[in-house]
Amino acid sequence: MKRVATRALVALGGVVLVGSGLAAPAVAVTEPDAPQFGWELLDSGSVDTLSTLDAVSADVAWVGTCCVFSGGALLRTVDGGETFTDVAPLPGLDYIDIEAVDADVALVLALGETQPSTIFRTTDGGASWTETFRTRKVALDCMAMFDRRHGIVVGDPVDGKFQILATADGGRSWDFVDDSGMPAALEGEFAGAFGGDCLTATGRSAFFGTVADPPRVFRSHDRGMTWDVVSTSSFPVAITKLDFRTNKLGLAEGVGRTTDGGATWELLSGPGAPPARLGFAWWSDQRGDERLAGVPDAQKTVFGVVSDDGSWVSVDRGKTWQQFSAEGFYNVDCAEATTACWASGFDGRIAKLTVD
Repeated sequence: MKRVATRALVALGGVVLVGSGLAAPAVAVTEPDAPQFGWELLDSGSVDTLSTLDAVSADVAWVGTCCVFSGGALLRTVDGGETFTDVAPLPGLDYIDIEAVDADVALVLALGETQPSTIFRTTDGGASWTETFRTRKVALDCMAMFDRRHGIVVGDPVDGKFQILATADGGRSWDFVDDSGMPAALEGEFAGAFGGDCLTATGRSAFFGTVADPPRVFRSHDRGMTWDVVSTSSFPVAITKLDFRTNKLGLAEGVGRTTDGGATWELLSGPGAPPARLGFAWWSDQRGDERLAGVPDAQKTVFGVVSDDGSWVSVDRGKTWQQFSAEGFYNVDCAEATTACWASGFDGRIAKLTVD
């Protein structure tokens, strides 16, 4: 657990942040005819920091505690945040990542003081859980699903190479991928296991970022079987958060944007740039779904949050940004093919996006 706490502090830049309490007034997005965004704060019934999040719909979301601030909660709502139920498989665990299919089916990646990296699966909304994988070989960091059957987990290096775990049956079983297709890790390099944002999948492609000097982005285009790696030596921070809308268009840590699948990165700086350490969620489905009827530029819109610097939005695919709320969070996630987005953070705070 000390190792996980240290890794989390690295991801936060070595600073433990303090929550801002009551919601601040929304800051208007000023483009003509642009939607005005804000947050509706909800009562989760928890006082712990909720750093892991998966949004399923406007009614359903799963959220959990992780790492430095863990209280061992895994919460689920099915009524749009009116009520939350703790459905944790075991008490006192850190929930490193959550991948939910719907209100009933979900996978969680967990770790505890005496519990090795473990994957649990439920098919009844967390009333019961099945342990589908555990390992002491490697610290597992982040999980992502390509579709309902195929997914991967990235783990820290063993014998100089990052480890990949794969499933082809929706998380019922997992196997390590042969690491002959994985480039060598740098000395001391690891993935940022804090909130489940270090790995993302879209189509058959996957990307994960690292804490290293320089930080790097690993890329796969065959569902995690083989990888290449790109250095981001110009990045001023480690890459613990990244998200791709397609296999070409992606954002990393609030400081970098790519349009060629991570081969090259444009630094976001100067006027119109967001703060560093931003966590992201594309408003439209990462896989290219643009079914958000009646909302201008939904397919171009991406939201970002950071605990100590508010909530941000870009309506031009991440090129320029504006702050739309002073309220900060650790994590943000948008449900596929809907306008529903959720955010979570300090002191048990959970919020839903409002659009006017």
